[in-house]
Parts: sequence; C-alpha cells; structure tokens
Amino acid sequence: MDGDIPLQPDTGWGTEVRELMRERNQSFDQAFASVAIRYLAEGDLRPLKDLLGRARLEPCEAVLRYLAAMLEGSGSTPFRFGFEEARRRGRPSNTKPSVKGVILATAVMMSGLRAMIDGRKPGWRFWHCLLAALDAGEPTKSRRPNDSPLKARLFSTGETRGRRPDPELETRDRVLAWNVQQRLDRGHGYESAVAGTLDAVREVASDEKWRGKISATTVRNAYDRSEKAGGRI
Repeated sequence: MDGDIPLQPDTGWGTEVRELMRERNQSFDQAFASVAIRYLAEGDLRPLKDLLGRARLEPCEAVLRYLAAMLEGSGSTPFRFGFEEARRRGRPSNTKPSVKGVILATAVMMSGLRAMIDGRKPGWRFWHCLLAALDAGEPTKSRRPNDSPLKARLFSTGETRGRRPDPELETRDRVLAWNVQQRLDRGHGYESAVAGTLDAVREVASDEKWRGKISATTVRNAYDRSEKAGGRI
C-alpha cells in the first residue's frame, strides 16, 4: 500500500483514486470524494466501507455532507437510507431488539448526522452503528449473529429502470482509457499505448500481489468505448 494512498489498487475505486492523485495532482481527499460520491449516487457503498474498514479513516467533508443528505432523505440524492428495527432469527421472545438498544442506536445516528451536516466527522461510534445496521441479518466472519438493533437499507428517491451499471467496472474502464490517452499524447502508437497500459497494470498488480486479470482486449475496449462517448474519460 502506498504511503500516501490508503487504498490498495485491487478495486476499481482504489485504482481510480490512485490515478487521480498521480495524473491530475489531486489530494487523497479530493480524489476519494469524487470517486466515493459517484458510487454513492449509484447506491454503492463499497468505497466508503473500504475506507472505513481497511484504511481505518473517516471520509472528508464533501463525502460527509453527501452522506448526510442520503441519511436525511430530502430527495436531493438519487438514494436515501431507511431504518427499521432489526428482526432476528430464533425464539419469538428474541425476534426484536430491546427498546433501549433501538433508542441508543438512534441517538448515535442522529448525533452523527448533525455532525456531518455541520461538516464535522461523526466519530467511530457512528460508523460502527451504521456499518452494523447495513450488515444486520448478514453472516459475520466470526459466525456470531449481528446484534445491531437497527437495520439499514438504501431506497431510490426516483424511478430506476433496468439493472444499474456496476460503477467499479466503469471506474476500471475510465482509468484504463485515461492511461492509454496519456501514452497517445506522448506520441505512442495505439498498440504501443495499449501494451504500455497493460504492462503498467501488471506491474502494479505484481507489487500489490493482486491476482485479478486484465487483457489487452479489455484495455482496447475501454479506450474505444471512451472514444465513442466523445472522449469523456
């Protein structure tokens, strides 16, 4: 993991953040904000979870304010959060969380929301509560039941038709196309630019012990799609 980049490049968002910092001279906060907010607009929390879980960092003010709008459910974002009491499997007497637990979790969430609206970091109690609510009902690594008293879900604030595109694949293609374009601008031929991009990806993969595979065809398709879209990389 690079000292200045607290995300490994084994994900689309980690790779894009790295490229924005190196190629466009953005700070980590600037790069991560643009990437994370685009994912959040698609109802995808993976970059945020990655930053919190793997890098153990809280996001910057721009991400906090966007997340606050999602939590408020004002309709200014394509997705909003919804919360309900977490139902558990087991005997009937154990199917609902305690009233005290629900009240405490709600208080933590509301306190964190107020902080984010003000542009302040809500603290790790809030993040633990939110992540637990998002994972409520899901199996854990320790096989212990998730004891969150709240369950969180994402809801669309408008009409969505068809299957949403995976923003990670879009991210991958944007980064590959950007790399090819940089080499073309430096005077490389098309095939040379594709080969150079592929070599760079493989070098990073080797350094980071990433086992994923990207072929020359993947690189060509990413760039060609960008060209058909008017060069919007």
